[in-house]
Amino acid sequence: LWHTLSLHDALPISAEAPARLRVLVVDDERSMRMAVRAMLEEAGYEVFEAADGQEGLRMALETLPHMVVADRIMPALDGMAMTRALRETRVGKAMYVLMLTTQGEEDDLVEGFEIGVDDYLPKPLRQRLLIARLQAGERIVRLHQETERDREELRRFAAELAVTNRRLQEA
Repeated sequence: LWHTLSLHDALPISAEAPARLRVLVVDDERSMRMAVRAMLEEAGYEVFEAADGQEGLRMALETLPHMVVADRIMPALDGMAMTRALRETRVGKAMYVLMLTTQGEEDDLVEGFEIGVDDYLPKPLRQRLLIARLQAGERIVRLHQETERDREELRRFAAELAVTNRRLQEA
């Protein structure tokens, strides 16, 4: 089912003011989730939480967040495996993934980028840097929304053109 949803389903588009973006915070440390949630809500984001990668994957497919902030190291399903699984779904391909890490090994960072992590942020978190990185991600999310809106408009025009063409052929 999740493979068949369009990006339009995952990223609602409004002609009016941009909607609040949804962010899923995935971290096994409750205090970290609460701190990140407070920072994001203060910045105007709608926030969801998950305590590990398995719950994060499930919630991502249910709540369809625009962005995911995930810890790299978690029990059960770590942030990398969760990101890999998300990227295998149609809706997960459009989500912006910001990985939190205490490790800065070059090989780990490269592996993350290769599987679909969009950006990294080192722990301990600084609010200004977190918000700045998410604002950069927001630009990408909005570009995805514009692209999907343009694609839908082209599909509509193509359908109208096909109907008009059939009418002309019948005439």
